[in-house]
Amino acid sequence: MTKKIIFVLCVLFSFIPAFAGPFGLEMGMTLEEVTEICGQTPEKANGNFYKVAPPKPHPDFETYVVEISPKYGIYFIKAIGKTIQTSVYGNEIKNSFSSIVNSLEKNYGKGTVYDFLRSGSIWDEPNDWMMSLLKQQRYLSAFWEKENKEVFPGNISTIGISADALTTESGYISLEYYSKDSDAAADEAKKVTDSVF
Repeated sequence: MTKKIIFVLCVLFSFIPAFAGPFGLEMGMTLEEVTEICGQTPEKANGNFYKVAPPKPHPDFETYVVEISPKYGIYFIKAIGKTIQTSVYGNEIKNSFSSIVNSLEKNYGKGTVYDFLRSGSIWDEPNDWMMSLLKQQRYLSAFWEKENKEVFPGNISTIGISADALTTESGYISLEYYSKDSDAAADEAKKVTDSVF
């Protein structure tokens, strides 16, 4: 009787999905696991960077990049948004940013939003909003971080989102996730790079 109950429980728990990471990717995945889950070999870029086609893409983003360490697996995930056409007031950029922040807050709780213009900037009128973003004198970003070395589900330590301008009438949103191993993995990668000298 006990064996039957244990068997049934094992079967039931095997159907409960694990936490699905951002875009279907999990921190710690090896290059081989990423290749398998994405259905194709990631495109190698510089260092530990790979361009991937994730299993669960989001309609607002078009490019996905991961950093994969031989020791730690995936430790960084970045999604780069599609180009958003907007006015000089940046309303469409702001709306897209707010929509994604709201979605992230459903999964990770309240983030800290930074929306400010650098002191002394000449681009301080409402119709200068996109120009100030383009000149990197305005910042629109949000961050999620745990205190005391705690992590979010999926071994995520930090999440950041920002708005960037391409022109005074177009821009995009970028979203980044860092694992709790990201610092150690970056140090490991730097040692490899430094060793060539």
